[in-house]
Amino acid sequence: MVPNGSLNGTLTTCGTTRLMTCDPCYDMEGNGLASCGQDGNWTFNSRCTVKGVVVMLRSLLLLNGNGSAFINYM
Repeated sequence: MVPNGSLNGTLTTCGTTRLMTCDPCYDMEGNGLASCGQDGNWTFNSRCTVKGVVVMLRSLLLLNGNGSAFINYM
């Protein structure tokens, strides 16, 4: 139900709010809350993203003096 994570608790009634947790190697983006709607579907205000992806991409993407970019495969 939660890509790369799960919901804590078992309540599924309309209006219920539950806390998301992310799987190992994933970081939470957002407040971690999910709420159950009248239709029984969950709405998420957060998502789980791979840890360090932005940092890794920045370290791989180096800019040349002319503004073009290249990938460093070290």
